[in-house]
Amino acid sequence: MAELEADSTVSDGTSHRRELTSDECTAIFPECTEKDSLGTPYGVGSLKDTLGKGKGNQQTEAFLTLQEQLKEAHSQIEVHAEIQATLNAEAAAREKETALLVAEQKQEIKELTMMEKFMRHTNPAYLEFIASQSAEEDTEEDNLPSTTP
Repeated sequence: MAELEADSTVSDGTSHRRELTSDECTAIFPECTEKDSLGTPYGVGSLKDTLGKGKGNQQTEAFLTLQEQLKEAHSQIEVHAEIQATLNAEAAAREKETALLVAEQKQEIKELTMMEKFMRHTNPAYLEFIASQSAEEDTEEDNLPSTTP
């Protein structure tokens, strides 16, 4: 410290403020920093010293192991997300196809219903055919074995 004060004095006896170098700051830091019961200094710059000691090394290895596991978990999540996106796209395609089929079937039913109305109004033979088919179905149902006890 005395060296620093001597260096800052100008030849005319006045002093001016000069900036400290990083080496000078590093030399001063341990002198002006409080220490814990083990002698470890508190403050900026002590992390490197703490990590260099025994437990810190094990903690660093554990941290690196956890970091690697986290990376693996993230990659697995990405794979699952891609699979889920593919499944969702396939399901959407099936839904669209099903909706088209349902629309086609509704149109066919509508056309057949209109055709049936037309036939009922214009063709008496159609009405006779429907009546005979209904009679045959009733006869077939009567000939079926009974399922009630």
